[in-house]
Amino acid sequence: PATLSSPGASAPEPPTAFSLSTQGGRVFVDWLPPASGAAVTSYVLDVSGAFTGALPTTSRSLAVPVGAGSYSVRVAAAGPCGTSAFTAPQTVVVP
Repeated sequence: PATLSSPGASAPEPPTAFSLSTQGGRVFVDWLPPASGAAVTSYVLDVSGAFTGALPTTSRSLAVPVGAGSYSVRVAAAGPCGTSAFTAPQTVVVP
């Protein structure tokens, strides 16, 4: 006999403990994987403001040098069966 398992029939839950901060012209983004649910294979950062775009990553923290401006960031978890809802956005202002 053989036992098969699948990653689940649904997308992962959103990441937890999402935080956004700035210091010295850098934006720091950190989060934890979902506490339960489907497997996470990567994350998607959604950025708007002085820069607008979606950035895929496998990391759970980033420190990025940025230009002056306001940045709103949110993150979603992605897995074999789709992408989670985004976290609530957080905004930082870089002088």
